[in-house]
Amino acid sequence: MRGRIPRLRFLLTLAAVLLAALVFSANSLHAQTPAKPKFAVVVFWEDGFPAVDTAQPSRAQLAALLPDAGFTPAAQLGDTLRADEARLLVLAFGSAFPEAAWPDISRFLARGGNLLVLGGRPFTRAAYLDNNEWHLRAPDQAFARSLFLNYYAEAPGSGGLKFLPNAQFEFLKLPAFEWQRAWSLTARLSEEGLYPRQGTAGTLDTRFDTLAWGVTQTGHRLAAPLVELDHIANQFAGGRWILLNAELTPSFWTPAGPLALIPTLVHRASDGAEDFAVQPSWPLFLPGEPLTFSVHWMRFTGSPAPVRLELNVTPEEGAASTASWNFTPGTYPFTTQISLPASAGRGSASPT
Repeated sequence: MRGRIPRLRFLLTLAAVLLAALVFSANSLHAQTPAKPKFAVVVFWEDGFPAVDTAQPSRAQLAALLPDAGFTPAAQLGDTLRADEARLLVLAFGSAFPEAAWPDISRFLARGGNLLVLGGRPFTRAAYLDNNEWHLRAPDQAFARSLFLNYYAEAPGSGGLKFLPNAQFEFLKLPAFEWQRAWSLTARLSEEGLYPRQGTAGTLDTRFDTLAWGVTQTGHRLAAPLVELDHIANQFAGGRWILLNAELTPSFWTPAGPLALIPTLVHRASDGAEDFAVQPSWPLFLPGEPLTFSVHWMRFTGSPAPVRLELNVTPEEGAASTASWNFTPGTYPFTTQISLPASAGRGSASPT
């Protein structure tokens, strides 16, 4: 028995050496394998992927406009979108999207991911890969409807129309652009009703804003080629979707085109959904009654930041007055009440 002890110690020592070698080898392999890069802006890109209902850019053009974005093929889209760093998905092929990546795209949007679609009728032409070639399915609204994008109605092109940005988004400084035709979007804004037994319009889960119109000389708005949807409750809560739902002309992607629009829209979409509202406490105020308002502010990303609110009161007679307040929210949602002295006349109030 004593003679076997050195042999046993030798075997234990050899096992320890082998184990240490395996650990060293595994650590070395891990150190040599580079980590997959993480991107805040994810651009779906496949060479040869078909663009539908719009002129498509080249990869070089998009890369020059979005130098920090990650260009990702369909097979890797799921892993890239699952990363915590991923904030915005950019689709640059108009109505077409990769069918195989649809579950990954829908999961990303369901958890509040942001979206920017450049051209076309988003999510109406699924594309699939067969023998290393991309093919298109017949037009189908089912994918779009699952995102509450119910219907696209064709609208006129920009020829003969004036480009009119929405004055509420003047700070975006959107450059004018041309389109061959546009699609007016009908979207579902409520997921659940307030009073299911009686029927109701439901809760306001999504705020729908048009960022720019095409208008006639008489001021009639005939096309809405650029829209924004901010999801503030229920499904997709926190996500901001910007849809350039128009057939862009080839000149859009030339050096003389409005290429500054793309980084602007990317930055805007990456901010995520926001809801800021100032509402009077009552439908009307009696003479001598103080003017009281409720302030609601909701953001889903970013730390709370100070905000300045100005309220303009315009009486039917007499001079207009302006009051201002400074708020620093501790958390979101932020709600508070503000009040103004009683007004002697009739008029209106508008926040800025």
